[in-house]
Amino acid sequence: MKAFDPKRDIQPRQMLNNVLAGLLLGVMTLTNCISNAALIFSGDLAQSLPFGICIALMSGTLVTIIVAFGSTFPFALAGPDSNASALMAIMASTIYVSMHPDQSPEAVMPTIWATIVLATLLAGILLCILGWFRLGHWVRFVPYSVVGGFMAGTGWLIIRGACQAMTDIPLSFGHLQALFEPGAISCWLPGLLYGLLLFYSQYRWHHYLILPGMLVGGIGLTHIFLWVAGISPVQAVANNWLLQPSPLKQLWQELDYSSLMHVEWTMVINQSDTMLAMFFVIVLTILFHATGIELETQVEGDLDRELRTNGIANMAAGMVGSMVGFLSIGRTLLNHRAGANSRLAGLVTGLFCGAVFVFGGSYLFYLPKAIVGGFLFYIGLSLFVQWGYNTWFRLPRGEYIIVIIILLVIANAGIVEGVGLGIIVAIGFFIIKYSRIGVTKKESDGSIQRSNVDRPSIQDQYLSEKGDQIQIIELQNYIFFGTAYTLIDQVRQLLKTKKNGPVRFIVMDFRSVIGLDSSAVYGLIKLKQVLQKHACLWVMTALRTDIKQALTLGQFFRPKNNYIREFQDLDRGIEWCEHQILLEIQKKAEKYRSATELIADILVDQDKITQFKGYLTTVEIGDGEILFNEGDPSDGMYFLEEGQVSVLQRLADGSTRRLRTYISGTVIGEMGLYAQIPRSADVVADQCCRLYHLSMDGFNRMEDEAPFLSIALHRFLVRLLALRMRYAELIISEDYIKETK
Repeated sequence: MKAFDPKRDIQPRQMLNNVLAGLLLGVMTLTNCISNAALIFSGDLAQSLPFGICIALMSGTLVTIIVAFGSTFPFALAGPDSNASALMAIMASTIYVSMHPDQSPEAVMPTIWATIVLATLLAGILLCILGWFRLGHWVRFVPYSVVGGFMAGTGWLIIRGACQAMTDIPLSFGHLQALFEPGAISCWLPGLLYGLLLFYSQYRWHHYLILPGMLVGGIGLTHIFLWVAGISPVQAVANNWLLQPSPLKQLWQELDYSSLMHVEWTMVINQSDTMLAMFFVIVLTILFHATGIELETQVEGDLDRELRTNGIANMAAGMVGSMVGFLSIGRTLLNHRAGANSRLAGLVTGLFCGAVFVFGGSYLFYLPKAIVGGFLFYIGLSLFVQWGYNTWFRLPRGEYIIVIIILLVIANAGIVEGVGLGIIVAIGFFIIKYSRIGVTKKESDGSIQRSNVDRPSIQDQYLSEKGDQIQIIELQNYIFFGTAYTLIDQVRQLLKTKKNGPVRFIVMDFRSVIGLDSSAVYGLIKLKQVLQKHACLWVMTALRTDIKQALTLGQFFRPKNNYIREFQDLDRGIEWCEHQILLEIQKKAEKYRSATELIADILVDQDKITQFKGYLTTVEIGDGEILFNEGDPSDGMYFLEEGQVSVLQRLADGSTRRLRTYISGTVIGEMGLYAQIPRSADVVADQCCRLYHLSMDGFNRMEDEAPFLSIALHRFLVRLLALRMRYAELIISEDYIKETK
């Protein structure tokens, strides 16, 4: 959103709508400032309410104008907020109780004022830092249940503050008898009914005129009732029905900056924990409000810019001795619905509050307490219902329990204790829940999941029979102590598998693991001990550098790690395990120790071998040389007489990945005889090799001159391709079974 432009934002055709919207919301912002002041300065501090209204109106003026000009929303409105004011009320009352009766109430006020000013300045600095370094999105990682409990608890604090603002009696079990005396009931009952009426009207109707109309109407009806009943304003003030009037004509005269020379800074510093809680709620509230405004108005906002703008506004407010204020979702949306489409509306609202601050007099303090307290009760009840009740339908029961725990602790012990306990419980729920998810992406064995090494059929058959001696676990996600011990139980179950002998190899692939913590390392050390006890080798593949470093720091890798092997990828790890199994039956397994033996088995008739070789040409390549490249035309197939070659795929980053490895006695490139498409990968010699090449011309001549030889070759190739398809089907079906589980 572009900065303020008078030619764009102040147009004659739109000016009337924006001015009227600004004046309308000015009345609401004025009421909001007075309500927030009454929330802080109530009970024993009620005599300082004129001062509270003074600094609240300063905030309403400065913060509203600065946010209006700097926000990404051109119709944004800001000002004091009940969430932060509830915490400032806690700080003010705590200081008053700690310092009084050692000092007079007047002597306590400089310390309370200094605490509010310092909190405002620090909040502004914090918001600017978060915005300038674009750190606002990190706050979104706070668990939703913790936020819900915090907001519900804040709603309760506002309700409690509303009661005290109307009666000057704290809402607690110890004061219930005093609250139900006739004089007290006449103070809080009208406010309670008025707050419920506000809540219902906002729930039932959504017109932008409902709330300001009810505020103005409530004030008017109250004074009409007093006039009809013959009760003078002086009597109403004595009965605690109207706010106490100020002896000064102008609100700004309440400010006495020289009194800040008498601040008890120790008391201010003692409120640091509540200040931290207030900073937390300010950042969360601004981000929630900005996101909600985006959704409701479909105007894209910049969250980091909102943090910076509100930070600058609070630093300015703190420098002149004002209180915290920030972006308001309720008044912003009402401003938008009232027809405001430029920053002029916010300017008018701020100037309206500023005019009351400069020219306003004692008449402001004839406002009905029932209206002020009822407005606070409406705000607190809205928060309480939204976060304490509606979350029952939006959260799982376990997370909703966290909301209730935080709410109850805040109501009985304090907001810092409630949030702290809530975070601990949320972490506990997360650990339990995440442990159940597990870190196993796929589980298989060597009879199904084979390496990309093309082996003679007798070796393939043997590995199919003995492959379950290789148990393969592909891991994923983040490993911590909970999931590490779940993995130990899983391996213990696998070690009990004895279809064709005990499990000899546990292959774990770490390719999809994003990290592990130090506690998980000790769990993996325990797993290593379990495998050593069963004489089972642990093959670890695709270990990232940071994971290997964490294991090294935890002394997982000991000098004598005879039971651990490490490979760069899963394919090579499985290949090594297969090789260990085949070593036991080397003579039997290597029936085709050369291409000559393979050809002899294909033809059966030994007399035809010489004739078959007449169609072949001998090819010799050295270690590292390329047999053919990706994209080369398919010019036939190869029989590998001696050596080993690998099929490599070129990756976008310039590296290569092994697709398959062929050893002596195997066939390479047979698809070229049928598909006649370019080679799909590079084939590189892993060692010096000798091969027999059957070209396309040689194959065509064989079909014409010796059809019985070509038929025998066709039968062999069809059987070979069928076996490879069978292995592919087994792997696919195994993957499907694991996914459905």
